[in-house]
Amino acid sequence: MIGLCAISCSESTSPSMDSCSPSMMNLPGGISVIPFSAHQSYSQPVFVLGRALFYEGNLSGDASVSCASCHKQAFGFSDAGNIVSKGVASESGMRNAPTLINSAFQASFFMDGRSATLERQIEDALRSPNEMYATDSIVKKAVINSSRLSQLWKQAFGEQEITLGGVSMAIGVFTRMIVSGSTPHDAFLAGNQSALNQREQRGKLLFDGKAHCVKCHGGPHLSDGLFHSTGLHTHYYDKGRYYVTKSDADIGTFKTPTLRNIALTHPYMHDGSLPTLRSVIEHYNAGGKQFINKSSDIIPLNLTKEEMDDLEAYLHAFTDSSLIRNACLSKP
Repeated sequence: MIGLCAISCSESTSPSMDSCSPSMMNLPGGISVIPFSAHQSYSQPVFVLGRALFYEGNLSGDASVSCASCHKQAFGFSDAGNIVSKGVASESGMRNAPTLINSAFQASFFMDGRSATLERQIEDALRSPNEMYATDSIVKKAVINSSRLSQLWKQAFGEQEITLGGVSMAIGVFTRMIVSGSTPHDAFLAGNQSALNQREQRGKLLFDGKAHCVKCHGGPHLSDGLFHSTGLHTHYYDKGRYYVTKSDADIGTFKTPTLRNIALTHPYMHDGSLPTLRSVIEHYNAGGKQFINKSSDIIPLNLTKEEMDDLEAYLHAFTDSSLIRNACLSKP
């Protein structure tokens, strides 16, 4: 993930922390709890610290980049509008920054799945020269030099030494609370037949049927969490999952992203090469490009213009407006 790092939708809002507990978050249907790290369970002081650290630019090597710089709440915790994100000294990353929504439920992290835990991913993003380029000494200085952060650290961790690992744990608790389950799509599945209009309902039928989007984008998180090549290119300079497995069969494969808040997180694909939802639909409708590892599921769909209109309308029904306004997740 490029710089685990949002413009606040309501920076002046200070919600009661009682309203920011895991039990108060809107979860997808069929999900009852938010999983937390075995090494750091949820606590209110750690969440409050993690929230402050998520928005803290002084954690980065040149004090210019925070996690929120590349994961903006207003855009579904993505870096919408940027093909790739820029880290310290305006260094460009390799990939489009993904949304952080429902990261708590993922089994692997980064688009190539190289990290097994969210907290490991966060620490890697903090340390990366292309992202935040932090060190233990930099984060320690950032916390000590801020009376607010020093107080929050003591409330969360007592006299525990300030380290990148501890910072990552706290940001991880905050990030695990970025959950989405309150969309028109969710309401429709829960039985509210008026939650989707007629066009969106036609789009849902296509999503589940003729367009077979559901094969990779099903379930409560709208992702199978697996790795596929969608025939985006005929040659992949970024080899994706191959870097982890060293298997030729994984060249050009990347983890299926969630579609939650997809209308807010443009541009699309691992390299940000498709600027709009319509361009993504057209890519799949054409069956992708010829590539040896292209998934057998990527075939021409023969959707009409009207069907593409309906499908695009349905994708907008994955937008959770309550998430992007949730003051618990905004800059303190």
